[in-house]
Formats: sequence, C-alpha cells, structure tokens
Amino acid sequence: MPFRIVRDPLTEFYYWVYGFASRGGKTGLGGTTHKSGLTGYIDISGILRRSRSQTITPSCQLHIDVPQLRIILIIVSKVNIVHNDSLLVISLMNYPLRVHIAPVGYDIDRVVLPLERMAADRVWLVKERNEAEDDGLEYYQGILNDLQNKLPRCEVKIKTCDLINRDLFDILRAYREIIEEESRNQIYINVSTGTKIHSIAGMLVSMIFKEEKSDIYPYYVVPEDYNGKTANDRPLVTGCKDINSIPSYKIERPREELITVLKVIETLTLDGTRLTKNVLIEKLDEIHYLEFQQLRDRSRQDTTSAKYRALDRKYVQPLVGWNFIEVVGTGTRKEIQLTMEGRNILKFLG
Repeated sequence: MPFRIVRDPLTEFYYWVYGFASRGGKTGLGGTTHKSGLTGYIDISGILRRSRSQTITPSCQLHIDVPQLRIILIIVSKVNIVHNDSLLVISLMNYPLRVHIAPVGYDIDRVVLPLERMAADRVWLVKERNEAEDDGLEYYQGILNDLQNKLPRCEVKIKTCDLINRDLFDILRAYREIIEEESRNQIYINVSTGTKIHSIAGMLVSMIFKEEKSDIYPYYVVPEDYNGKTANDRPLVTGCKDINSIPSYKIERPREELITVLKVIETLTLDGTRLTKNVLIEKLDEIHYLEFQQLRDRSRQDTTSAKYRALDRKYVQPLVGWNFIEVVGTGTRKEIQLTMEGRNILKFLG
C-alpha cells in the first residue's frame, strides 16, 4: 500500500516553520489591520522549501488568513499565539519531526530518494561499526554526498552496530536507542536497504514498540531497476519506483521489572558464580522488589517462605516461561542460570 503524503499548504507551513526554527533560523512575522480582521504573513526570504506539489521560492511571502491559522494552531495544541492589533507572533513548541531510520547497504537511491519524497527532517544512518572491514563504505559516502546536495536541510545522524558478525540483537539495540531518543517524533523505518538482518530488526522493533509508540511506520522502497552491477559485480538496484507501507502488529515484550531482575541475575552469575534463590531474594530485597504486606502474627519462617513463593510467582516462573533463565539441580542444590536467549534480550532491552 503506497504512502499517502499530506501536502496541503497549511501542513507544509507548520513543518517549514518548525524545521527552520529548529535549525537556528530567524523568522520575520508581521500583520496588518483591515476591516475584515488581522491578516498574518511570514517572510521566508532566502529559504527554499520543496515538496511534491509545490515549491516555495526564495524572496517570497506566504499569506495565511489569521482566523483560519488560529483554528489550525489550536487543534495542533502545541503552539502558543501572542498577538495585538498589528503583530502576530507564532511560537511552535515540540512539533514532531519526520525522522527516518535507514540502514546503509549497497545502494544509494533507496536511502536518499524516499527521504526527498517524504520530506524528512532527520535521518539516522545505521552502519557497520568497524570501518576498516566495511564493504559498504563507498555507498555510505555516496549517501552523504547525495544528502548534502539534494537535502541540505535534512539533519544526518549516525548509529553504528555489529553488522559483519550478523549480530541481530546488537542491531536491535541500535534501533531501540534511536526510537527512545526520537520518542516525540514520527519515525519511519526503511526495511528495504541494508541486509536481511537489518530488515528483520526494523520490522521487529516496529512491532515490539508499537504499544508505547504508535507512530512508527516501516516502509519498503521499490526500485526502478534491479539489473545494475557494481565494479566488483555485486547486484545494484537504482531509482525509486514506489514507497510501500508495511503493516506491523504488536508483539508482546517482557515487563520492565523482569528485565531488571534479569540484569540482577546476570550480575550475580558473572564468572560462573553459582546463584541460589536465597541469594537472589537477598539482592531483590535490597532494591525492594519483593515487598508484600507484612502480617502482624507472621513468624520469621513464614516470612521467608512467603518470599520464596513471591520470587517464584513474580519472577522465576515468568522468566522461565520466556526461556530467559533455567533452574537446574534438585533440592537445596537448585541454582538459577541465564540462558543464551536471556543474554540476547539483555543486549537488546537491557
């Protein structure tokens, strides 16, 4: 399903004002009084803003009727308006940016062209951490050059990860950090560039974080030509024929307290140290994770038994159910061990 990109003038006006102001620009705003009421204008001399349906050229003024503008600003609810009989001042606070996450692979067009068509305000390029072994370095440089020439006002940020070793959970960690940093903005994830691991990671995070952040949009870029070849005979796709949105569905994620307890278990089992439930209870008591109502007539033995039951019910059984830990041994020799899946989830969410 192709993306429908809103291009009405008022929407573009908002994105332009916020994008310009956030980059340190000075905006001249003023107004004149008429019998019909106040008419506002914004002086955008020297600023070039492109979109699919319109181009605002340098040295021009965008005229907007103030009553209409006031209604839109109130709906947005993130705008402060201060005005008198002859002056209109607009202050936009925390208006969401259009932020893209684009893995760097072996093509340039499918990174750059969607940013241009979708009027991106910021892009995170996800690339290999070890540049000395990065086969895609020339494409990374090509992307930077194209962005500088075609989208000079699009802010570029870099996030590195371990791609050479195909470390899915390190890539997931990189995506999570970006999503957390951009929590106030609209996030678009390009799942057509980079490697298959990048695509899997992009779809997973869009589903895992869907509950707490609904405005994450994965998309796939259909190229114009699949038949290109690089200098070393690697397949090369070029152009951008279409941009298709991809539906994403919520995936359940572990509760935050389970991740916290998993971190405690990881710390207590470093260097192969044996971890019993008794030791874990003592540590969780210190961080108040096993608090429960203390009964007046409850003995010390009853309290200890209650803590064991609470530990099993609240943490051990759920973590075993997620396959993050396992309990091995019998009787008093039982111990808690972290599984490989537990270590991987800590790399991602820990």
